[in-house]
Amino acid sequence: YVSGGNHIQLRPAAETSYRKLAFAPDSSHLYFSVRDQNDPTGAVYKIPVFGGAPLKLLDGVSSFALSPDESSIALARADAEQKQDVIVIAPLDGSPRRDVASFPTDLSFRFDTISWSANGERLAVSALKDDKRYQNEIAVIDVATGGITRVPVTNWREITKTAWLKDGNGLVITAVENGSNASVPHYQILHVEYPSGRTHNITVDRSNYGASWHNDAGTSLSLSDDTEFLLSVEHRQLTNVWVAPSDDLNAARQVTFGSFGKYDGMWGLDWTPDGKLIYTTSDTRSQFIAQMNSDGSEAHSLTQAGQVDSVLTLTSDGRYVVFHSNRGEAYEIDIWRMDIDGANPKRLTFGGKAYQPAPSPDGRWVYYRSNLGRTGELCRVPIDGGDPECFDKLNAAWGSFSPDGKYFAANNRTDKSRLTIFESETLSVVKQFDIAKTGTLFMGSRWTPDGRAVAYRDVDFGYWIQTIDGGDPRRMEGLPEERLYNFAWSKDGKWFAFVRGQEIRDVVLIENWVN
Repeated sequence: YVSGGNHIQLRPAAETSYRKLAFAPDSSHLYFSVRDQNDPTGAVYKIPVFGGAPLKLLDGVSSFALSPDESSIALARADAEQKQDVIVIAPLDGSPRRDVASFPTDLSFRFDTISWSANGERLAVSALKDDKRYQNEIAVIDVATGGITRVPVTNWREITKTAWLKDGNGLVITAVENGSNASVPHYQILHVEYPSGRTHNITVDRSNYGASWHNDAGTSLSLSDDTEFLLSVEHRQLTNVWVAPSDDLNAARQVTFGSFGKYDGMWGLDWTPDGKLIYTTSDTRSQFIAQMNSDGSEAHSLTQAGQVDSVLTLTSDGRYVVFHSNRGEAYEIDIWRMDIDGANPKRLTFGGKAYQPAPSPDGRWVYYRSNLGRTGELCRVPIDGGDPECFDKLNAAWGSFSPDGKYFAANNRTDKSRLTIFESETLSVVKQFDIAKTGTLFMGSRWTPDGRAVAYRDVDFGYWIQTIDGGDPRRMEGLPEERLYNFAWSKDGKWFAFVRGQEIRDVVLIENWVN
């Protein structure tokens, strides 16, 4: 209850992903979509708000928007054959679905941003601008005719949620400002006038509203029926670097003391051959790379603020730092290298959408993920620059090489994501392992210093160790039971650096927000 009171559990705990929640107009029922073993493609259910048996309504649905008269939902589907993404109206009584409007795949909309106007005549979505590949605006669709009109939203880049005002003369959205490239995006809540597109800030701070960089499922922006109250989730995050002896992780000590908004080490952390740390840090608008001693002293920047320099790794010989950056074009991410002291930066890829660099131990190549295609693929480029080489249909991400260079570990997705060990020269699959249920290779993997295992993060707390000989993954012992991020062993294997953080989420109710 917003006004307080007892919590009511509607469904028992289970290994289930709830993708969307929506109250019926009279608040008697709750509609939700779920994805699990029983419903692998998603399904929509409804359940009484005070508990009861859920009723399945539709199959094959993940994110959706409930119509004001409760008769239908709006959803999105991808049409690969026609190379377009389609907005669909699906009646809840099982009647045939109707395609309403379509967008070219390369200029598509966010599937989870659909919202209905109060009169049920219009839909709104966040869509890419025709002339700016990395800019969003609001597309408004006439439900009866399928006609699309565009509402420009200037100075704001990515729009992640939309919600109509009751009178139909505006919307509330969550969006991130142009030029704001902090390590954790600062999505703010805005009032957008319709049809002019004029915007007014509702929130202005370092928190993140209505979206999460690692999990954007569910409802995180909602208006009351009279639009006087606005409900959202406020997310604040703090990260700092810690260092411990590899054989005594309980003896870890904190070496950076950044405040909210700096995110020290979050997107990259590695050791130099002489025992210093290279790490990412941030301000409110950019990400950059810094260096410090292992005790945190003599910290100084290696790259300038004002851009995105992120996801760093050092070459095995410690000569170069490789990273991805947008310093070539405003919203184009490419692979770069620089000397270990920050000198002589060199761009290695061109064309954008190149991420997650992993230098080969022999110093000849930088492997990376290219998202120029729709599904993404593994590519490599010479460390001194040259033409890239891509490996078709190898959907590998967040890779790392074993210390001896024989193997390459990555998150490889076929029917599902798996930790896959490749032979480095041929990229043939050597072994595959299921990732721990709460594990993730997002943000990267690392080989243990002896080359016998691969470590990766857990979304709840700590790290997992998967030995390449087989068996189930095990948790690293001696670390705090809280969310951890990037990590790295020193070149001699004697020290372990990791990023420890706090994520604070609160449901916030905003009233009297109208300008």
